[in-house]
Amino acid sequence: MQLNERQIGLLENAVFLWLTILPPVSTEVQKELGELLKGLGRMHVSASCSLD
Repeated sequence: MQLNERQIGLLENAVFLWLTILPPVSTEVQKELGELLKGLGRMHVSASCSLD
């Protein structure tokens, strides 16, 4: 599945909000969400670079 830069940004925001605003989740879930956020960040940078 290919995501465009806007979709990646929206997912990054959603995961960030989940980690910071919503009630605490288990350590394992926090770790998984953190990894997802890192991966989305790399995808976002990659998508930005490919547009230049």
